[in-house]
Amino acid sequence: MNIILIEDDQAVRQSLGMLLRLKGYVVDDYGDGASALHTSTHDPHACLIIDYLLPDTNGLALLEQLRSAGQRGPAILITGYFDQTLERRATAAGFLKIFEKPFHYPALLNKVDRLATQ
Repeated sequence: MNIILIEDDQAVRQSLGMLLRLKGYVVDDYGDGASALHTSTHDPHACLIIDYLLPDTNGLALLEQLRSAGQRGPAILITGYFDQTLERRATAAGFLKIFEKPFHYPALLNKVDRLATQ
């Protein structure tokens, strides 16, 4: 499974990207939504891991734009601003799982592994 990782925190993006690559995933990573949207070579079934607050948009709006652009893969939201309202909105937007920062890397990797086998 290919992964599209969109996270503006460079340290999180690099560490999570490295861990995913070590597990054998192909990872395209971006620091903002516009960069991810302007890349046309994405696997339409890639797993999307999207940060909630990005410099140019939020993860919910970005998922909608990615879906409109043909991305059909499972979506995971990561956020440092978790609350019940965001959880409801993210689920309604199509996110399958939400991880609150600082998240437990093994739990997130386990979820990606489970999605890859579906």
